[in-house]
Amino acid sequence: MMRIILAPFTLLATPAWAEVCDKARPAWNPAQGPLDALGEAALFLTSPLGAVVALVALLTFAVRSQALAVIALVLTIGVTLFLSTALSVDPIFGAQMQIEGCLGPTWLSALVYGGLTALSALRLWQISRKPL
Repeated sequence: MMRIILAPFTLLATPAWAEVCDKARPAWNPAQGPLDALGEAALFLTSPLGAVVALVALLTFAVRSQALAVIALVLTIGVTLFLSTALSVDPIFGAQMQIEGCLGPTWLSALVYGGLTALSALRLWQISRKPL
């Protein structure tokens, strides 16, 4: 009997009712559907932070600068750690974003930036080994 009485109230607590995505990702539209890992990676790579870090990491191959390589390594390590632990910092907020659909799995983004970390470390090693 209690289920029948409470059933209409369960319809009120929809994911859009929490409105987490309105604050975290205002450009995301619920009509787009939930983000998958590829969509999340594309969204992060085109974000200002993601684009700048990727650009700095790739710029180390064009410019022979040990300081730039160190900066790229530190930035890519930081972003990789952020992406791999972002949901564990505030699991309730992350879970609400995933329920609403504006946060996809971050494993692909972390993998991309982990690769950039490896490339930055390799470039730093190359620069430090060869004399000017």
